[in-house]
Amino acid sequence: MLNIINLVGRVARDPELIYTPGGTAICNLIIATNESYKNSAGDQVEEAQFHSVRVFGKQAEACKNYLIKGQEAIVTGRLVYRKYDDNNFKNSDDEPLRRVLARILASRVKFGSKPRGTQNQTEQDARSEDMAAAAQELTSQDDTAGDTPGDDMPL
Repeated sequence: MLNIINLVGRVARDPELIYTPGGTAICNLIIATNESYKNSAGDQVEEAQFHSVRVFGKQAEACKNYLIKGQEAIVTGRLVYRKYDDNNFKNSDDEPLRRVLARILASRVKFGSKPRGTQNQTEQDARSEDMAAAAQELTSQDDTAGDTPGDDMPL
């Protein structure tokens, strides 16, 4: 059985970068995807879904440095769930409400086009060259063993 997720969407807010005590970079992203369909009345309806994505290691640092809100991104990874008790809300037995968080642990993030009007063409071309060089560096290095989450990494 496989647990593989592929998302094509837009970055919903600027990436957030943190480091573990051991020095591993972790980048948190929210990726928005859209779905459109016709409802029973025949009206076109568009709904947005927001997906929590976590990226590790050098790829996390590249995401923080090169992704911006509104930019297209293609994410490949696996889906994980984390259960926790929300002490801010109580159920009918006056116990903390049990919540489940779904998150995608990314194994690869590809950068797509930026939103219109974010940079002039010269700056965009220069940044595209920097992004291509960074992507080449990431793919040419074979150190992915340290870039995946271990038991000490927060999901």
